[in-house]
Amino acid sequence: MALFEHLHIKGHTAGSSNELSFDVLDNARKGLDSAGRKRRGLGWGSRGVYGRRGSHVSVLEDGLASEGNVPFTRGTVTVTSSDEMLQRSRRGSTSGTALTGGLSHGASSSGAARTVGRMVGIILAALAVIGVICAGILINHQIYLDRLDFTNRLVVLAGEISQIDEDLVQADLLARSPLASESREAIPSILGKLPGIESELEGIREEASAIRATEPVGYNPAALEEVESAIDARIALIGEAAKLLEEADQANERIASAEKAWQMVLDSTELAGQAIAQANEASRQDALEASKGTAQQALVGFQEAAAQLQELQGDLPGLNLAAHLRYLDTKMEALRYEIAVDDALLAQDREEAQNANLAYNATEDEAASQASLIPEPPAASVRTLMQERMEQLEEAYNAVRETVIAADSMLRARLP
Repeated sequence: MALFEHLHIKGHTAGSSNELSFDVLDNARKGLDSAGRKRRGLGWGSRGVYGRRGSHVSVLEDGLASEGNVPFTRGTVTVTSSDEMLQRSRRGSTSGTALTGGLSHGASSSGAARTVGRMVGIILAALAVIGVICAGILINHQIYLDRLDFTNRLVVLAGEISQIDEDLVQADLLARSPLASESREAIPSILGKLPGIESELEGIREEASAIRATEPVGYNPAALEEVESAIDARIALIGEAAKLLEEADQANERIASAEKAWQMVLDSTELAGQAIAQANEASRQDALEASKGTAQQALVGFQEAAAQLQELQGDLPGLNLAAHLRYLDTKMEALRYEIAVDDALLAQDREEAQNANLAYNATEDEAASQASLIPEPPAASVRTLMQERMEQLEEAYNAVRETVIAADSMLRARLP
């Protein structure tokens, strides 16, 4: 049936010379004419059959080709024998096979090339990704090193601060108990060190400011700010500590003065008692003179004590030492009567001696009564007043101290 596919039959040709029956075509295929006589076979010319429906179709005119392969022409249609068609079909099949094989081989080669191309692209893309990752790792590592270097610089500053803290801790201990007896001698020494401590902190502050100004690689302004806050808090603490400790130093001096004055009172009271004992030993002249000398020594002690207490009261508004001073006045009056007794006995004036002795006893009783009205030693009164005056300074110091603690806490959390 493949043969008919190559024929172009003009439509609507009934009764014309172009009308062909299937028998005629069949006989032609067998090498016979329409009467059944032997004819030469049909063959396709070298020129192909071209045409459209209803158009002229070219006819082969090259005569005989070979025995049994004679062109058979009828009308405008050229038909080739089946043997030649079969051979051509075979050749075409062989060519088609070769072509198919060639195409298959070409397709396989092209597919392999595309596969290799894709693999190369994937490898290059993977290498690019790896390169980016490696670059990122190197960049991140460098950033880490830069930050580590910057952090180390901050650690150095923190180390310098820590060294300064050795003296600053001592100042803090004194500031937290400024009026303790053990603080009295240490305060003047630490007050002399505070200016130097502040100067060293200012130097560290300048180092931090230089870092801020240059903004080195790995610069972390938040971390640097915490170092600066720790330094600034300490400088402020030194300022408050200086105010508090200076006031405490003055308070301790006044407390010491009050203690000294009262100790003089106690010593003078003891001397007054010794003078009475000496007068009662005998009425000999040397004993009376010793008693008089001891009484006079006690009187001087009372006078000096009273003078110091009066000075304290004048220097510290609010300090009330009236009871102490009244007692001392009475004790001094009693001592004067005691000395009068000794003078009368030395002059052998018994009546004067008795009158002076009665006055002494009455005054001594009054002094004892006044002593019971003294609320506390004068040093305690001075301490109470100084503590009240220093209360605001202590509150200010403690507030700044909390700031230092908070700044140090943040700095410790920041640094390794």
